[in-house]
Amino acid sequence: MLKKFNSPKIAVIGDIILDHYIEGKVNRISPEAPVPVVNYQKEYYRLGGAANVFLNLKELGVDAKLFGIIGKDREGEKVIELLESITDTNSLVVSNQRKTIIKTRVTSLKQQLLRIDKEETHPIEMSIIEELIEKIKLFQLDGVIFSDYNKGFFYRESFSLFKEYTNQKKIFTVLDPKPRNNNFYTQVSVMTPNHYEAAQLVKEKVNNDDENIITIGKKIISQYNLQHLVITRGEKGVILFEEKEKFKLIPAIARSVFDVSGAGDTIIAVFTACYLNGFSLQKSAEIANIAAGEVIAKFGTSSISFEELNRVCGDFF
Repeated sequence: MLKKFNSPKIAVIGDIILDHYIEGKVNRISPEAPVPVVNYQKEYYRLGGAANVFLNLKELGVDAKLFGIIGKDREGEKVIELLESITDTNSLVVSNQRKTIIKTRVTSLKQQLLRIDKEETHPIEMSIIEELIEKIKLFQLDGVIFSDYNKGFFYRESFSLFKEYTNQKKIFTVLDPKPRNNNFYTQVSVMTPNHYEAAQLVKEKVNNDDENIITIGKKIISQYNLQHLVITRGEKGVILFEEKEKFKLIPAIARSVFDVSGAGDTIIAVFTACYLNGFSLQKSAEIANIAAGEVIAKFGTSSISFEELNRVCGDFF
């Protein structure tokens, strides 16, 4: 059913995060405090945040570019190392003024025990945003994914600059939002919040039943002047609003849940890739829903390959 995702050119713009995993075994509780003692076994790194959205697109064969900022530090070098095997890194800005965001997760038997975040979340300097805009202008784009992790990349002035360019070029835009930034989100083509974020975007209570989520979705489309909306609902699947009064409930695909990290990244990447390759909105949302079901069965921040997607879609269509 699927064809190669190599026709659209998609930019991913947003907060780049380095995910760091430390694995070990727990055999006892510390005598110093009621906490587990983890005997170190191994550690590894994965791309996170906007970089994981980008990785999902590249795994599908999409012609994608990643635009963001990393620090001139050891963590930034690790991001470049992970990216260099799949793409060039000249679309990134390396800054002396800001540290690379890193999330360290301590795990045992595939269970997360602790997470340590090292980050700076103050607004990124406009000079850096302007430098990124100039880099973006070098590429002919069919779509842009805004991946907001609320780490200071997007704020009113920076988002306005990016939107000014995409509106001018009539580029299809998809936003993974964070409710704290709801005062400047407007006029993107599609938003992809989860049901908790969706409720916060319009200051509604959420119980995630169908009537509740339909009401919330209609309010979001009106308030943010959206063309379309995709709300992810965890074990209840996805709801697609093609327009305010036209929606489709898409049930979840039953899978063993190992780790939900990165599921939203997979949804937005697969949905955008499918739609810009000519699939309908509904079929794009259905395929993205299947892809997310596959990813949450993996441990850690994960992506899905074109071959995996073809295989799992074959079970449903």
